[in-house]
Amino acid sequence: MNTIFNLPASQAAAILNTLSREDLIDILSKNDFNGVYSDADSIREFGSPATRDELVESFWRCWDEE
Repeated sequence: MNTIFNLPASQAAAILNTLSREDLIDILSKNDFNGVYSDADSIREFGSPATRDELVESFWRCWDEE
C-alpha cells in the first residue's frame, strides 16, 4: 500500500506541511491502531489533546518504524 509513510523524508515533510492537525490525527490513527491520537483518547491518557507539533513528532516516529 502506498502511503505517506512509504515516501522519502523530503516528500513526506512537504506533505506534512500542508496537513491540518485533524488530517494528522486521521493518518496516524489509521497507521497505528494502538496509538493515542484522538482528542478524547489524548485527554483521557495525558490530560490534554495532542498539539499539531506533537502529532508531527508522532508521525516521524511512525515513519522511522516503516
